[in-house]
Amino acid sequence: MADIITPLAQEWPTSKDSYDLICKIGQGAFASVWKARTKDTQQECAIKVLNLDHVDSNLQEIRLEVQAMRLSSHPNVLQCHTAFCNASDLWLTVQLMRKGSSLQCLEGARKILRQRQQNVSMEEHILYILHETLLGLRYIHDNGQIHRDIKAGNILLDGDGQVRIADFGVSGWLVNAGSQQEKAKTFVGTPCWMAPEVMEQIHGYDYKADIWSLGITALELAKGFAPYAKYPPMKVLILTIQEDPPSLDTYDQETGDDEDDDQVQEVISKSFGSLVDLCLQKDPSKRPQSVELLQSRYLNAMEDENHRMERRNRLVEEVCNLVENVGCQDDSNASSSSRMPGNAPVSIFASNLENRPAGTTWVFEDGSQVLASATNNATLDDVMNDLDQFGLQTGGENYTRKQKEEEEQNQQQQQQQQSSGGQGDDELDDFFSNFEQSTGGENFRPTN
Repeated sequence: MADIITPLAQEWPTSKDSYDLICKIGQGAFASVWKARTKDTQQECAIKVLNLDHVDSNLQEIRLEVQAMRLSSHPNVLQCHTAFCNASDLWLTVQLMRKGSSLQCLEGARKILRQRQQNVSMEEHILYILHETLLGLRYIHDNGQIHRDIKAGNILLDGDGQVRIADFGVSGWLVNAGSQQEKAKTFVGTPCWMAPEVMEQIHGYDYKADIWSLGITALELAKGFAPYAKYPPMKVLILTIQEDPPSLDTYDQETGDDEDDDQVQEVISKSFGSLVDLCLQKDPSKRPQSVELLQSRYLNAMEDENHRMERRNRLVEEVCNLVENVGCQDDSNASSSSRMPGNAPVSIFASNLENRPAGTTWVFEDGSQVLASATNNATLDDVMNDLDQFGLQTGGENYTRKQKEEEEQNQQQQQQQQSSGGQGDDELDDFFSNFEQSTGGENFRPTN
């Protein structure tokens, strides 16, 4: 498998000097995404730039993940053309999906239709997007993989109605292959889309976690943002674990009688709500598999290829043709949901300490930590009261007190020591120099 070289990969350059970066079209917690073109052939593409210095992962795992991405071939999974290294950055050259994320595209179309005073329901388009996403998930799951970060921002649209899952493999780099002395990192992601079993880490999790995330994504596409997205990450985790699964009614409970400018005001059918409920079963064993959802009464009409193409053409006409390509619009047209507090990344650790109860440590974007005991039977009010006290002691939900500054200074000193000692550079250099030989064609070539 490591010796396979796809012909397509040989057509794409493996040097940063061979690309023109046109504009930034995405920014995540761990990487940036650029619209680009090759200088020689003027082929458009997208380039994802990941700084390896900020990725807590085994370099061997990164190599295997790149192999998985390169060898993946499915019309609903984003294709990775090639990958190479530039200094300490990993560059992934992938397909350019010109309409961007599914949420961005739907929100853009809704805005234009409101300006025209036209009312067009997006439910049928959302069902088509979910159907195509499930085709990609079935492929991923059938190959023994878990995506781990399904959300509307990772489901991309092209101008011809193609729907592709992005970041397959990328989330896997954030999983530590080994174990640390006090804890073993098992997942990094955004809490709004996390399944309860991923948060708790009591019995582990499998591909059914992707089904939960798909249910949250369905709500996100229907309402404009994920459930609990307006809450701080810590509260999202508590609500997901201790409350009933979110539903369409959750949005009404969050906003009450106040009108919410961010929430999409569209009539959603009971059938759509039932599909969401099917995905958002707290017990993973009760959630359907991808193939079962595809064969369900909600989506099985698209097994007919003519009907499927009809739905795709309608998506192009009523959505894709209305919005500009990525890199053309200004920031004012971007969805505001990405800036909501619940969209901040959280690391999940399973506790290995013998002197404290089994449970999970949640590590937030700024480095603050909270231990959630697996044996804790407290009510939601009890937990939230404890968290309120914790917030008072640490300076609030964002934990921006002096302790954080001291930790950053210590980290800088450690990085300087490593830089002077050269150990970190030696490890990366060994990885880069051996990568081409060990993979037989991953096109990993360190450049300066």
